[in-house]
Amino acid sequence: MSAAFFDILRVADRLLEKAPGFAHVGVAASIDDIEAQINFRTPGAYVILPREEAAEAPKTPNTIAVTARFSVAIVVFRPRERALAQDLPTELVALIHQCRAALAGWVAPSPEQKATMILFESGGVERDNDATLTWLETYRTTHALLKTGG
Repeated sequence: MSAAFFDILRVADRLLEKAPGFAHVGVAASIDDIEAQINFRTPGAYVILPREEAAEAPKTPNTIAVTARFSVAIVVFRPRERALAQDLPTELVALIHQCRAALAGWVAPSPEQKATMILFESGGVERDNDATLTWLETYRTTHALLKTGG
């Protein structure tokens, strides 16, 4: 059985290609790891490692359907004087649109796995501090882990 999990590097590559508003696109193990990165820049998109679970009972002895949920943290600079405003920065709204346009409905190519299109699940403010605002988008897809040998 292939032990490969959903490859978030493909998601990062897709954002680099289709979402030109980001100054930086990277990956992170969790949202807490983003600000700890040496090359932390804004506006940035950080693809967070997926959580995976069996989607359903195997339909054949050679495959297991797995649902992968991953997040994209969109981080923008937010000056202190604007941090009190209740509206979302215009730049953030544009980046959310770019992210969704790039990912929702896309089928990530993979030679080892059969995947379904990526579906948007949720989005909202995750963190808001004196310097940055972080919006977290959550997506899901289902892919099949294929048996590779006897």
